[in-house]
Amino acid sequence: MSSSLNPRIKNIQKAIQVAVTGNFDPATINKLLSIMQVKSADQTLQAKKEAIQKKLGFTGKAVDGIFGVNTTTRLEFYVSARLPSLPPGANMIVSKKGLNLVIESEISSEPIYRLKHKKPVRPKGKSGITIGIGYDLGYTTAAKIENDWEPVLPATDVKKLKAVAGLKGKAAGIALANNNGDIRSVTIPFESAKAVFYISSLPAYAKLTRTIYPGIDKLPPMPRKHCFPWYITGGLV
Repeated sequence: MSSSLNPRIKNIQKAIQVAVTGNFDPATINKLLSIMQVKSADQTLQAKKEAIQKKLGFTGKAVDGIFGVNTTTRLEFYVSARLPSLPPGANMIVSKKGLNLVIESEISSEPIYRLKHKKPVRPKGKSGITIGIGYDLGYTTAAKIENDWEPVLPATDVKKLKAVAGLKGKAAGIALANNNGDIRSVTIPFESAKAVFYISSLPAYAKLTRTIYPGIDKLPPMPRKHCFPWYITGGLV
């Protein structure tokens, strides 16, 4: 292992909370497998490394079990993003720069989110009560709210969100003002908001974009160094 990679490997190890050795040792590889939800039928270290590379998007001869510059770089993106695994069927590259741009357009920044957007709000016009990163409860169903938010919020909070499903415009404003279902007591942590945005909202809007603009998936992606090694179901951002 090149000594120039040691500091970068140490940063990865700090992020995943394993012993900081500067090498991709068995403990580090096993923790990465757990975090990335990867299973290897072959329990040799080589096979585990290859399984991780496949998860990161490597194919063919690039799946060699050698954790050099390219693999380390993709692992850095994976760890720094702190995003959950995508559902099966994902097929489009999404760039880190593009993902961050969309999030910034919705909430400006993480500090601003924690200051202004962690509680339910009601934007003007025909919007419903909105939570997280642009998640409008007025334009979804109680069943979808439960499916999207149950993994990341307490059941009591999900029930409060479901109580205002489908309410738009003035009806949503009145519901928020009257605290229907105790909606104003709900707090959406930033990590929960980001998880739902990435797993539910982004793929849905990507699919809609692909429907409106056929062939958009044929546009060239951003340079590889800017891209996440994950793929979006139904379209790209």
